[in-house]
Amino acid sequence: MTTITYRGIQFEVDWTYSKSEPQTYDYPGYPETAEILSIKHKGDDIYDFLTPEDLENITEMLLK
Repeated sequence: MTTITYRGIQFEVDWTYSKSEPQTYDYPGYPETAEILSIKHKGDDIYDFLTPEDLENITEMLLK
């Protein structure tokens, strides 16, 4: 679980990470990815209340 601050509010994010794989002649490669499993604020899971834009921004924060 990772604690982040987004829009001035602290969240606890449970997520998984897959590192990138290089492209080869017969394999297209795979980009670095993060999958958010849950986002909690004060113990409540608020994942379903966030917009797709919010989730994208949080994912980018996790990958940095």
